[in-house]
Amino acid sequence: MNQLLTLVKNDLRTSFNINSLSKSPKKKNKNSKNGNLVTLLIIGLFLVISFSYSFSIATMSSIAQMKYTTLYFGMGVGTIVCLFMTLAKSYSTLFKSKDFELLMSMPIPPKTILTAKFISLSTVGFACFSLFYIPAVICNQIVFGIDKNILLYSLLVIFLAPMLVITICGIGAYIINRALAKFKFKNALKIGFALLFIVLYLVAVFSFTMDPGNLEGEDIEVYINLCQSVENIFSKIYYPSNWIIKALESEVIYLVPFIAISIIPFIGFIYFVSKNFLSANTIQTSYKNEKFKLVEQKSNSISKALIKKEIKTFFSSTTYVMNCLMGPIISIILTVMFCIMAKDPEAYEMTEFIDFLPLVLMVMTSFMIGMVPTTACSINFEGNKFWILKSSPITSKQILNAKLYLYILICIPA
Repeated sequence: MNQLLTLVKNDLRTSFNINSLSKSPKKKNKNSKNGNLVTLLIIGLFLVISFSYSFSIATMSSIAQMKYTTLYFGMGVGTIVCLFMTLAKSYSTLFKSKDFELLMSMPIPPKTILTAKFISLSTVGFACFSLFYIPAVICNQIVFGIDKNILLYSLLVIFLAPMLVITICGIGAYIINRALAKFKFKNALKIGFALLFIVLYLVAVFSFTMDPGNLEGEDIEVYINLCQSVENIFSKIYYPSNWIIKALESEVIYLVPFIAISIIPFIGFIYFVSKNFLSANTIQTSYKNEKFKLVEQKSNSISKALIKKEIKTFFSSTTYVMNCLMGPIISIILTVMFCIMAKDPEAYEMTEFIDFLPLVLMVMTSFMIGMVPTTACSINFEGNKFWILKSSPITSKQILNAKLYLYILICIPA
C-alpha cells in the first residue's frame, strides 16, 4: 500500500506540475507562473460556462416541474468531457510512460505500477466529470431546494460514474498498443482511430440535437418538451444515468447495476492488463521492410521539400493533429447540419433566420478555423531540431511559407 501511495503521489506531482506550486516565488520562473495562471483561467472559464448552462436548464426544468433534467445534463456533459480528456492521455500514461524502465528496475510488482498509473489517469477523468456535474447539482439544489438523497447519491456518482469511461479508454489504449506492434504507419493508425471515433461521436450528438421534437403548444408544454429532449439526449450519451434517476425515485435496487457496471470492469481491466503489463510496454514496435529495393532517387524543389517536411512533422504527433483538426472537423459537421436544417426551416423554427444562414456559416467557419492555427505552434514544435533549419541554406521566408501552406491545406476542406 505504501508503494502504491508513493507512486500515485509522484505521478500526480508530475502530471499536474505540483512541484512548481510548492516553490517559493523567487525560484519560480516566468513560464511556470504563466502556465499556472493560464490553467486557472481555463478552469474558471469552464466553471462559468458550466454554472450558466446548468442554472438555465434548472430554471427551465422548474417551470416544467421536471426535477432531474439538470442531473441528466451534468452527467451527460461530464461524461463527454471525461471521455475526450481521458482518451487523449490514456495511451501515453499507461503504455508509453517515460519512467517505465526505472519503475520496472525496482522491487515493485507490475500490478502496483499499473494501478498507480490508472489512478493517476482516473484523477483527470474525475476532475473533468466533476467540473460539470457538481455545478449541475448545486444549481438543482438552489432552484428546487435541498434534497439529501440527491446530495448523497451525487457523491456516489462523482466517484463511480467516471470509472466506466476511464475503463473504456484504457481498453481502447490497450487495443491500440497491440495493434501498433510491427505496423509501419503507427501514427496514421492512431490518428485514424481517434478521428473516426470523434467524428462518429459528434455526428451522433448532433443528430440527437437536430431532432426538432414537438415544441408546439402552450408555454408550459414547450418547456416540458425541451426538458424531455434534454433528458433523452443525455440519457443516451450516458445510459447508467437512468439507473441513478430511478434510484432517486425510490427504486434503490437500480443502484446495484450502476455500481456493478462501474466497479467490475474497472477492477477487471487492472487485473487483466497487470498480467500483460510488461509485455504490453516492451512489445516490439519496429517495422522491417523485407521487400526494400534501392531505386533512382528523385530531387524536389526547396519549397516542395519543406512542405513535405511540414506534413510529416504534423502527422508525427497524434495530439498535435487532433488539436489542429478539431476546428475543421466541427466546422464541416455543423455546415452539413445547417444545410439539412435549411431544407425544412419550419420544423426547426428557423424561418426568421434562414436569410442570415450564409452569414452564420461564414462566421462559424472562420471562428472554427481560426481557433487552432498551426503556424505559431509549428515553429515551437521544431524543438531542438530547429538549428537544422537555421543552418541550412534556406531563408526564413521559405520556412514560414511552408508552414503557412500546411495551414491552408488543413483549412481547405472546412
